[in-house]
Amino acid sequence: MSKKLNLSLDGKIERNIRDWFRDHKATFTKTESGERLYWGKGDRGDWVYRIIYDILDERYLVVRGDLGCAVYWWSGRIGWAFLADCNYGYFAEKCEASENGKGHREWDSEYAEEWWQDAKKELSPEKIALAKDLDVEGALCNEREWHDFLVSNGQNIFGDDWIEVGNFGDRVSVRCRAHLIGIQMAVAQQKEKSA
Repeated sequence: MSKKLNLSLDGKIERNIRDWFRDHKATFTKTESGERLYWGKGDRGDWVYRIIYDILDERYLVVRGDLGCAVYWWSGRIGWAFLADCNYGYFAEKCEASENGKGHREWDSEYAEEWWQDAKKELSPEKIALAKDLDVEGALCNEREWHDFLVSNGQNIFGDDWIEVGNFGDRVSVRCRAHLIGIQMAVAQQKEKSA
Protein backbone atom coordinates (compact mmCIF):
# COMPACT_ATOMS: atom_id res chain seq x y z
CA MET A 1 0.00 0.00 0.00
CA SER A 2 1.29 3.47 -0.76
CA LYS A 3 2.44 5.89 1.91
CA LYS A 4 0.38 8.58 0.17
CA LEU A 5 -2.83 6.67 1.00
CA ASN A 6 -1.80 6.31 4.65
CA LEU A 7 -1.05 10.01 4.95
CA SER A 8 -4.30 11.17 3.35
CA LEU A 9 -6.42 8.97 5.65
CA ASP A 10 -4.39 9.87 8.73
CA GLY A 11 -4.66 13.55 7.86
CA LYS A 12 -8.44 13.33 7.51
CA ILE A 13 -8.81 11.60 10.89
CA GLU A 14 -6.47 14.05 12.60
CA ARG A 15 -8.28 17.09 11.16
CA ASN A 16 -11.61 15.76 12.42
CA ILE A 17 -10.26 15.16 15.92
CA ARG A 18 -8.59 18.57 16.08
CA ASP A 19 -11.92 20.08 15.07
CA TRP A 20 -13.63 18.27 17.98
CA PHE A 21 -11.13 19.89 20.35
CA ARG A 22 -10.99 23.40 18.86
CA ASP A 23 -12.65 25.07 21.90
CA HIS A 24 -10.98 22.93 24.58
CA LYS A 25 -8.90 24.37 27.39
CA ALA A 26 -6.15 22.54 29.25
CA THR A 27 -5.96 22.50 33.03
CA PHE A 28 -2.88 20.81 34.51
CA THR A 29 -2.87 19.99 38.24
CA LYS A 30 -0.96 17.88 40.75
CA THR A 31 -2.89 15.23 42.67
CA GLU A 32 -2.01 12.98 45.61
CA SER A 33 -1.21 10.17 43.21
CA GLY A 34 0.42 12.05 40.33
CA GLU A 35 -0.52 14.61 37.71
CA ARG A 36 -3.86 15.39 36.06
CA LEU A 37 -4.81 17.02 32.80
CA TYR A 38 -8.39 18.13 32.36
CA TRP A 39 -9.06 18.61 28.64
CA GLY A 40 -12.48 20.08 27.95
CA LYS A 41 -14.44 23.18 27.16
CA GLY A 42 -13.52 25.93 29.58
CA ASP A 43 -16.05 26.02 32.38
CA ARG A 44 -16.47 22.24 32.71
CA GLY A 45 -20.16 22.77 31.97
CA ASP A 46 -19.87 21.37 28.46
CA TRP A 47 -18.71 17.76 28.57
CA VAL A 48 -18.66 17.11 24.82
CA TYR A 49 -15.41 15.28 24.00
CA ARG A 50 -14.12 15.92 27.52
CA ILE A 51 -11.13 13.83 28.61
CA ILE A 52 -9.42 13.49 31.98
CA TYR A 53 -5.87 12.18 31.94
CA ASP A 54 -3.97 11.02 35.02
CA ILE A 55 -0.29 10.14 35.16
CA LEU A 56 0.13 7.71 38.05
CA ASP A 57 3.39 6.42 39.52
CA GLU A 58 5.22 8.28 36.70
CA ARG A 59 4.63 5.28 34.42
CA TYR A 60 0.88 4.86 33.93
CA LEU A 61 -1.45 7.04 31.95
CA VAL A 62 -5.12 6.55 32.78
CA VAL A 63 -7.54 8.15 30.33
CA ARG A 64 -11.29 8.51 30.83
CA GLY A 65 -14.08 10.58 29.41
CA ASP A 66 -16.32 10.94 26.40
CA LEU A 67 -13.81 9.25 24.12
CA GLY A 68 -13.53 6.04 26.09
CA CYS A 69 -11.29 4.77 28.83
CA ALA A 70 -7.81 3.31 28.53
CA VAL A 71 -4.73 2.49 30.56
CA TYR A 72 -1.28 2.98 29.02
CA TRP A 73 2.00 1.82 30.61
CA TRP A 74 5.68 2.67 30.09
CA SER A 75 8.67 1.05 31.77
CA GLY A 76 10.35 4.44 32.22
CA ARG A 77 9.11 7.72 33.64
CA ILE A 78 6.69 9.76 31.58
CA GLY A 79 5.50 13.34 31.58
CA TRP A 80 3.23 15.50 29.44
CA ALA A 81 6.01 16.68 27.09
CA PHE A 82 7.19 13.10 26.54
CA LEU A 83 3.65 11.94 25.76
CA ALA A 84 3.06 14.84 23.34
CA ASP A 85 6.11 13.71 21.34
CA CYS A 86 4.78 10.16 20.83
CA ASN A 87 3.51 8.99 17.45
CA TYR A 88 0.25 7.04 17.06
CA GLY A 89 1.82 3.62 16.66
CA TYR A 90 4.10 3.89 19.67
CA PHE A 91 1.38 5.40 21.84
CA ALA A 92 -1.08 2.62 20.90
CA GLU A 93 1.52 -0.08 21.62
CA LYS A 94 1.63 1.18 25.20
CA CYS A 95 -2.11 0.65 25.67
CA GLU A 96 -2.66 -2.19 28.13
CA ALA A 97 -6.46 -1.95 28.31
CA SER A 98 -9.25 -0.20 26.39
CA GLU A 99 -12.69 -0.91 24.96
CA ASN A 100 -10.80 -2.13 21.86
CA GLY A 101 -8.45 -4.30 23.89
CA LYS A 102 -4.70 -4.14 24.29
CA GLY A 103 -3.08 -1.96 21.63
CA HIS A 104 -6.28 0.08 21.09
CA ARG A 105 -6.83 -1.03 17.48
CA GLU A 106 -9.99 -1.31 15.40
CA TRP A 107 -11.09 -2.30 11.92
CA ASP A 108 -11.64 0.70 9.66
CA SER A 109 -13.81 -0.27 6.67
CA GLU A 110 -13.23 3.09 4.94
CA TYR A 111 -9.49 2.54 5.20
CA ALA A 112 -9.93 -1.03 3.94
CA GLU A 113 -11.96 0.15 0.94
CA GLU A 114 -9.39 2.81 0.04
CA TRP A 115 -6.64 0.22 0.43
CA TRP A 116 -8.48 -2.07 -2.01
CA GLN A 117 -8.73 0.72 -4.59
CA ASP A 118 -4.97 1.26 -4.29
CA ALA A 119 -4.15 -2.48 -4.27
CA LYS A 120 -6.04 -3.07 -7.53
CA LYS A 121 -3.37 -1.04 -9.34
CA GLU A 122 -0.93 -3.90 -8.75
CA LEU A 123 -3.27 -6.72 -9.82
CA SER A 124 -3.98 -8.06 -13.29
CA PRO A 125 -7.43 -7.44 -14.82
CA GLU A 126 -8.16 -11.17 -14.38
CA LYS A 127 -7.42 -11.03 -10.64
CA ILE A 128 -9.55 -7.91 -10.25
CA ALA A 129 -12.46 -9.58 -12.07
CA LEU A 130 -12.09 -12.68 -9.89
CA ALA A 131 -12.06 -10.56 -6.73
CA LYS A 132 -15.19 -8.74 -7.90
CA ASP A 133 -16.97 -12.03 -8.65
CA LEU A 134 -16.08 -13.25 -5.15
CA ASP A 135 -17.42 -10.00 -3.60
CA VAL A 136 -14.15 -8.66 -2.23
CA GLU A 137 -15.81 -5.32 -1.44
CA GLY A 138 -18.46 -7.03 0.70
CA ALA A 139 -15.69 -8.70 2.68
CA LEU A 140 -14.14 -5.34 3.57
CA CYS A 141 -16.95 -4.42 5.97
CA ASN A 142 -15.32 -6.02 9.02
CA GLU A 143 -12.24 -7.87 10.11
CA ARG A 144 -13.91 -11.27 10.44
CA GLU A 145 -15.41 -11.13 6.94
CA TRP A 146 -12.08 -10.08 5.50
CA HIS A 147 -10.14 -12.87 7.20
CA ASP A 148 -12.70 -15.46 6.07
CA PHE A 149 -12.45 -14.08 2.53
CA LEU A 150 -8.65 -14.32 2.56
CA VAL A 151 -8.61 -17.88 3.88
CA SER A 152 -10.92 -18.96 1.06
CA ASN A 153 -9.69 -16.73 -1.77
CA GLY A 154 -6.51 -14.89 -0.84
CA GLN A 155 -4.04 -17.17 -2.62
CA ASN A 156 -6.03 -16.98 -5.89
CA ILE A 157 -6.13 -13.17 -5.88
CA PHE A 158 -2.93 -12.05 -4.15
CA GLY A 159 -0.72 -15.08 -4.72
CA ASP A 160 1.94 -15.72 -2.10
CA ASP A 161 1.43 -12.20 -0.70
CA TRP A 162 -2.08 -12.96 0.56
CA ILE A 163 -0.92 -13.26 4.20
CA GLU A 164 0.59 -9.75 3.98
CA VAL A 165 -2.82 -8.11 3.46
CA GLY A 166 -4.57 -9.71 6.42
CA ASN A 167 -4.50 -6.69 8.72
CA PHE A 168 -4.50 -3.77 6.32
CA GLY A 169 -7.83 -2.46 7.69
CA ASP A 170 -6.64 -2.80 11.30
CA ARG A 171 -5.62 0.65 12.52
CA VAL A 172 -4.88 2.54 15.68
CA SER A 173 -8.38 3.42 16.85
CA VAL A 174 -9.83 6.89 16.46
CA ARG A 175 -10.28 7.07 20.24
CA CYS A 176 -6.61 6.27 20.84
CA ARG A 177 -5.62 8.91 18.30
CA ALA A 178 -7.92 11.37 20.07
CA HIS A 179 -6.29 10.57 23.42
CA LEU A 180 -2.88 11.45 21.99
CA ILE A 181 -4.02 14.50 20.00
CA GLY A 182 -5.70 15.87 23.13
CA ILE A 183 -2.39 15.68 25.00
CA GLN A 184 -0.51 17.23 22.08
CA MET A 185 -2.95 20.13 21.81
CA ALA A 186 -3.01 20.67 25.59
CA VAL A 187 0.80 20.77 25.80
CA ALA A 188 0.96 23.17 22.85
CA GLN A 189 -1.65 25.37 24.54
CA GLN A 190 0.38 25.35 27.76
CA LYS A 191 3.54 26.38 25.85
CA GLU A 192 1.66 29.27 24.21
CA LYS A 193 0.51 30.51 27.63
CA SER A 194 4.08 30.33 28.97
CA ALA A 195 5.56 32.26 26.03
